Parts: sequence; C-alpha cells; structure tokens
Amino acid sequence: MRKLEEELERQALGIEAPKPFDHVTFDCAIELYMLDRAQRGIKDSSGPAVSWSVVETFFRWANSIDIIPSDVSAKRTSLPIVLKQVQQLTQDEMERLLAATSQCGFSPEIVERVRTFILLQRRSGLACIDAATLPRELLRADDNLTQVHRTTTDTEVFIPLPSAVAKTSSTRPVVRM
Repeated sequence: MRKLEEELERQALGIEAPKPFDHVTFDCAIELYMLDRAQRGIKDSSGPAVSWSVVETFFRWANSIDIIPSDVSAKRTSLPIVLKQVQQLTQDEMERLLAATSQCGFSPEIVERVRTFILLQRRSGLACIDAATLPRELLRADDNLTQVHRTTTDTEVFIPLPSAVAKTSSTRPVVRM
C-alpha cells in the first residue's frame, strides 16, 4: 500500500520512479544501508541481541527498497539465550565497596544511607529500583520483609534479612538518597 501511495505521489509530482536494482552485491547493500543509517543519525550499537536486531533491520530495509525479493530475517529462529549466573561479591570486594563510600565526598548521613542501600541489596537480592523504593513499613518485627513487589518479575516475595541489615534499614531512610 505504501509503495503504491509513494508511486502515485511521485507520478503526481512528475518525479521519475527509482530504477529497480539489477544486481547488488552484499557489500554494496551493506554500504547503502550504513549510509542510510548515518543519514538518519542512527549510531552504531553493540551486543549480540542488538547486533542481530541490526541484521534484521537491514534485511527489512533491503526488501523495502527491492534490493532483495524477500525479508530472509523473517524466517529465522530466535537467538540462543545465554544466561550468565551473577556471582556474589567476595568478602574482600564487599569490604572495599563499603570503604569506598566514605571516599566519595558525601556527608556522613549520606554515606550511611549508601552503605545501607548496598547491604540491603546484597542481603535481599533486590534490584536497585526495588531496594530504592522499598517502603519501610514492609520490614516486620522479626527482621523479615514481606510482600515486596519485584518490578522486573512483577511478583511478590518474602525476604529474610540479617538483623544488622534490618536494624540499619529500619532506622535510616533508604529512599531519597
């Protein structure tokens, strides 16, 4: 439909239709595509999922301007998902991280809040957004968090905390750092 509209608009304006490509090498097509991206201000990207997205976009683009007869990327299966297990910081790394908080030029109150935030994340496994927006009233008298809503998984969880972390979290505001 769009191609027909464009063709009719070109005819109405007296613009000659672009000539179909007789033979375009893959290298030439890539060069044309990269030029088109640059003209539209699209920056280079990195990472396998992003790179594959660029490949898909290239094939859709090449098909849309009739360089190739069909969008071959539409026939592909999804990329294999590689899950990397996140490793917990070692005790030495944790100590260095906590020590570094006092070297940032923050006031003592802010240093304590940052340390509380780090400890809360380490012991609860909460994402930054969940730890930062955690309502204090979810901390129970037995040092456990209950009905914490996890943003990334959209689930409610129950989290036991070590009493030292719970005590610090209950006396210091974690939010509004």
